[in-house]
Amino acid sequence: MDREICKLLAKGLILTPSVIDKNIDRPRSSISNRLNTLEVGELVEKVERGHYKLTEEGYARMLETVEVERFEESDEKD
Repeated sequence: MDREICKLLAKGLILTPSVIDKNIDRPRSSISNRLNTLEVGELVEKVERGHYKLTEEGYARMLETVEVERFEESDEKD
């Protein structure tokens, strides 16, 4: 679920748990819990009450994940 949340926020959007819920079809309470955990890990930032965005660290982690996935995909093709 963390990856799904971060992918949405990686689009440069500031979103609420309710909006994220509508996009990934997960319970809002679960999304709120994960956002709190991601905030503690400094991957997302609360910009105002109930509104979150991805941090620079979050973007960096997303890029690392994409690079690893591309590398693994190219290994599978070889």
